[in-house]
Amino acid sequence: MSDKYQPLEVEAKWQRVWEEEKDYAIDLQVAVGSKQPKFYAFGMFSYPSGAGIHVGHVKNFTLPDVLLRYRRQKGDLVYAPVGFDAFGLPAENFALKTGTSPQASTAKAIANYVRQYKACGFSFDWSKVIYTNRPDYYRWTQWCFLQLHKAGMAYQKESSQWWCGACQTILADEQVNGAGKCWRHDGADDPPVSRKSLKQWFFKITDYADEILEATPGLDWTEQVKAAQENHIGRSEGTEVRFSLKGLGSEERSLEVFTTALDTIYGATFMVLAPEHPLVEELANSAGNGAEIAEYARGAATKSEVARQQARVKTGVEVDGLKAVNPLTGMEMPVWVADYVLAGYGTGAIMAVPGADERDMEFAEKYGLPIIWTTKDRRFVAYKDIRENPKDHLLATDDDLDGLDMAAAKEAIFKKLKSAKIAEKKINYRLRDWLISRQRYWGAPIPIVFCGKCGAVPVREADLPVELPEIEDYQPAGDGRSPLAKAEEWVNTACPKCGGPGRRETDTMDTYVCSSWYQMRYLSAGDGDQAWDPAVAGKWFPVDFYNGADHATAHLLYARFFSRFFYKKGLLPTPEPFSRMYFHAKILSPSGGAFSKSKGNVIDPLELIQQGYGADALRVYICSVAPPDMEVTWDHNGVPAAWRFLNRVFALVDDYLKNKPVKTGGSTADDGLLRAAHRCVAKSGRDIERLKFNTALAAQMELVNFLYKRASEDNFADPAWQPCLESLVQVLAPFAPHLASELWQRLGRMDSVNLNHWPEVDQAYLKDETITLPIQVNGRLRGQVEVSAAASEEAATAAAAAVEPVAKYLSGSAVERVLYVPGKIINFVLRKG
Repeated sequence: MSDKYQPLEVEAKWQRVWEEEKDYAIDLQVAVGSKQPKFYAFGMFSYPSGAGIHVGHVKNFTLPDVLLRYRRQKGDLVYAPVGFDAFGLPAENFALKTGTSPQASTAKAIANYVRQYKACGFSFDWSKVIYTNRPDYYRWTQWCFLQLHKAGMAYQKESSQWWCGACQTILADEQVNGAGKCWRHDGADDPPVSRKSLKQWFFKITDYADEILEATPGLDWTEQVKAAQENHIGRSEGTEVRFSLKGLGSEERSLEVFTTALDTIYGATFMVLAPEHPLVEELANSAGNGAEIAEYARGAATKSEVARQQARVKTGVEVDGLKAVNPLTGMEMPVWVADYVLAGYGTGAIMAVPGADERDMEFAEKYGLPIIWTTKDRRFVAYKDIRENPKDHLLATDDDLDGLDMAAAKEAIFKKLKSAKIAEKKINYRLRDWLISRQRYWGAPIPIVFCGKCGAVPVREADLPVELPEIEDYQPAGDGRSPLAKAEEWVNTACPKCGGPGRRETDTMDTYVCSSWYQMRYLSAGDGDQAWDPAVAGKWFPVDFYNGADHATAHLLYARFFSRFFYKKGLLPTPEPFSRMYFHAKILSPSGGAFSKSKGNVIDPLELIQQGYGADALRVYICSVAPPDMEVTWDHNGVPAAWRFLNRVFALVDDYLKNKPVKTGGSTADDGLLRAAHRCVAKSGRDIERLKFNTALAAQMELVNFLYKRASEDNFADPAWQPCLESLVQVLAPFAPHLASELWQRLGRMDSVNLNHWPEVDQAYLKDETITLPIQVNGRLRGQVEVSAAASEEAATAAAAAVEPVAKYLSGSAVERVLYVPGKIINFVLRKG
C-alpha cells in the first residue's frame, strides 16, 4: 500500500477484512457459560428513510462504537447489534405519492443504510440484523400483544384522540407538538390536529406508574431523561372534593375536583371545567349561552394540551345559570369552561383560588372575578411557597380554623370535609394508558378478530404472524379506518374461538410497540421458536449502555414498561432494560439551527468520507469537538482538521519504520517516551469510560506532538519507540479503527488491534519525576522547591535550605528541628532567641 495516508484505500481494505474474518460476530449462546465480563451496547436504532443517514446518525452510533471497541480491546465479551425500525408513516406516504409499495421503498432504503453504516466503520454484528417490518419480527411483536392481552393489560375502548388529517391517523399525546400540530406535519402551512372519537386499543402502562416512578431515581441515566419521565408520570397526592351544584336542574348532582392544595379551599371563588368535561356537553344543551359554550369547546379541540398550557392569554366562557357551592364558606361560585384546564388530569375540573395560583389570578383579573386571600399575609402568596413553608403562613378565615398554620389547616380541613362525606384522599397521575392503535397500513397488524358471537377474540399464537397483505390502494378508508379495511379478502376470516365468520382488526400498532422490545429480540434474532431465549437474556440482559437524542418520555418509558411486564413473567432477569442510558446532545447546523432538507443545509456523511477524508476523520471530529452531552454547531473545518491529525499519526509511524535502527544494540529504553505513552494510555482509558472522548483524543494529540519533538532529537534511535507507537495505535483504535488496524499491521503485528489489545498501564510511569514542595519557616510559607520524587529527606532538606528566600531566614538562626512530610511539605522550626 501507499506510503502516504489514503483513507479510502485503507478503510475499504479493513472493512473487507472485518467482514471476511467476522471480527465482530459473537455466539451469544456459547457466551452464556463464560465467566468473562459482557458488554452489550447500542444506540437507538433508526428508521430507514429514503434520504439516508446524516451526521446525527453517525454521532448516535459512533458513541457506543467507541465503548464497544474499547471493551473488545480489554478482552470482554462484546455484542454490538444492529437493526432497522422499518415500519412507519413516511414509507406509506411515499406510496401514496408515487405508487411504490412500502415494502419496496423500505427495502431500498435499508440497503442504502447498510452500505452507509459499513462505510462508517461501526463494529456491528451483521449476522444478527433485525427488521421490524418483516414477519419474522412482527410475529413476535404480535406475540407480545397477546401476552399483554392475556394478562388484561391490553384493552379496547371508545376514546377521543388527536387526529392528523394529513396522516389520516390517530396520534398519541407525545406526537402532538406545542403548536398543536402533528410531529410529522408541523410546517407553517400544515393544519393543526383535531379530535376524533374512535374505538382504540390501549396498553395499561398506568398499572406500572408507581413502580416505574419509584425505580427512576436509582437509574444510571442522564438526569434530564429521568426528570422528564418523572414529570410525564406526574404522580400527585391530593384530595378529591365534591362541590354541590345549583341551577340548570343540577341540584341532585355534584362536581368532583382533585386538588393538592386543599388548604386553600377557603380562597376558592370560581370553578373551571375543561372543555372536554362530560358536563360541558350537557350544559351546551341547557345553559342560556349553550351555543357559545359549544363553540368554545370546538375551538379548544383544535389545540394541543401543550399549546393550551403555554397560552399567554387565558380564555373561557361562564356557564349562565350554574353555580357551585363552596362546602366550607357556603359561597355560591360561578362555573366556567376554560381550556387551561385539562380533561386528562385529575377530574377535568378545578376549584380556582386566585389568591394562591397565578393562572387563576390572571383569569380572575381578566374577567372581574372575586379574589380572596387565603393567608394572614393578605396578599398573593404562590401555593409553591405555602407548600414548601406551610408553618410560615397562617390560614385566614371566619371560622374556628382561623390562624392555624397551613400544615395544621390542611389536616383540619380534610377532617371537616371527610366527616361531611364529601372528601377522600386520592393519588392522581398525569400519565395515561398507552394508545397503540393507528389507522394506517404500514405497521404490525393487531392480532384480533371481531366475531358477532364471541366479540373481540385474540388470534391463536400458533397462527402468528398475522401478515400484512399486499395492497394497491394505500389511501385511508376516510371513515377513520386504515387502508386495510378495504382488503376484504384479508379482513374476512374465521373466528379463532367458534370458527364462525369474523373480521380482522384493521388498525395497526404504533411503531413504538416494535421498538419497545427490540433490546430483547437482539438476543435471539432469527429464532423461529421464541421471541427471545431466557437463558441468553440471563447472561446478556440488561443492555449495558444505550444512547439517543430523542424519545425521553415515549420510547424510553414504553421500553421500561415492556421489560417490567416480561420480568414479572419470569422471562427476563431484571425489570429495567438499560443499565446506563446516555442522552446525548444533537449536532446543529453551522447557523445554529436544526439541519433540514428544505433549508438545504444537510451534511451528507458519505460525501465527506468520499471526498477523501474517510470515516475515521469524521468519527474523530465528532468525538473530539466537545463532550457528547454538549450541543455543538457543525464546523466545516472540523473533519479536515481531524484528517490532518490522523495524517500526522500515519506519517510518524511511516517515518519510524523507514528510519528505525536495524538493531537496538541492547540499549536501555528511555523513560521519557514510556512515561508519555503510559500516561496517555491511562488518561485515554479513564476518559473513554467517563464518556469524555474529547479529552481522551486531546491526550493522544498531545502525545503525538511530544513524539514529533522527540523524533527530531533522536531520530527513532531509542528502543522505546516501538512499544510507544504501538500504545498510541492501540488507544487510537476505538476512534479511528481503520487507520489503527493498518498501522498495527505495519508495525509488524499480524493479529487484530481491535481484539484483546488494550495496553497495560505500568503505574510506575504515572508517578511524577519531580515534585514541588512548599517550604515553611516556623509554620509560615516562605517559598517552594522542586525536587526529585524519589529524593531522600536529607536531599530535600538541603535543596529547600538553599532556596533564596528561605536561606535568608535561616541565616544566623539555629534550626531546632525539621518537619518533613514526604511529597507534601517541609517546615524549618527555628530556636527562639
